[in-house]
Amino acid sequence: MSLLISQKILDRIRDELAQSTESFLFISAYCKLPLIEFFNSSILDTAIEKKLVVRFRPDDILSGASDLEIYPYCKQHGWKLYFRLDLHAKTYIFDNLRCIVGSANVTNSGLSFHNPGNYEIATICTLEANDVLSLEQLIRGSVEMNDNIYDQMQHFLANHITHSPNLQWPQPIADLFVPDYSILFTEDFPLCSHPNEANFDDLAFLDLPCPVSSGAISLAFRHAKCFRWLIDLLEKQNPKEMYFGAVTVALHNTLLNEPKPYRREVKELLSNLLNWIVDLDMPEFKIDRPSHSQRIRYVGGLITTHTL
Repeated sequence: MSLLISQKILDRIRDELAQSTESFLFISAYCKLPLIEFFNSSILDTAIEKKLVVRFRPDDILSGASDLEIYPYCKQHGWKLYFRLDLHAKTYIFDNLRCIVGSANVTNSGLSFHNPGNYEIATICTLEANDVLSLEQLIRGSVEMNDNIYDQMQHFLANHITHSPNLQWPQPIADLFVPDYSILFTEDFPLCSHPNEANFDDLAFLDLPCPVSSGAISLAFRHAKCFRWLIDLLEKQNPKEMYFGAVTVALHNTLLNEPKPYRREVKELLSNLLNWIVDLDMPEFKIDRPSHSQRIRYVGGLITTHTL
């Protein structure tokens, strides 16, 4: 495994783009137009398939974290642009063979573009066949941008010039997104055992503003991808329950990280999730231990919504 630090991430992406002959896929919650222009200028093979997946929540755009203007640029230069309202990953895939996974978004700060940016770390790995299938599922669970969606977003944002983390797209846009929980990353889970132990960095998977109230944590956790994944998993069971070991196996098969986490790491992620459910008193679940293993039951009660 090779590690890339800060500026070296951008250098390696540029080199990989120059070597790619078939396709590349960039997955980044935040995305800025100057980086897309830079990447486009780094491509030597103009026939290459170019795909970009971003998050595009309203606040991402209003706060300046992402540029809505990347859509007309992508359209003009042959990129397919998708958005996922639950996206948190930062991943760069070349020819469905090589992959850079880390903490860096496609932003000036994330990739140290033209100036010193954040201290970011990424790793380089080789994709396996199952990883490629998982990435295809990620694309299928995303919404492809078009002129109609772009116009609706522009109109909505023109009437909401003040950014707010609670701002949501209007229903016609939000209804386009059907959440897919078949793919998860370790960063979609709480990395500390209990919410009362969490510092602001530990809450990154919730995408909360600072300062954070306890009520905001509970609300955001209910919409967190890991929480929804567990509901989705248990709803498919009859009865709607599973034991800790079986859920661990399901989670291990769902995580896309490279290298794959060890089983003990997966158990720790699941334990953290269950601890948070108990500590935040989430009524959707009942967790008990009728024998030697924890039993997790979904008892319903979640108010579902298409907006995140």
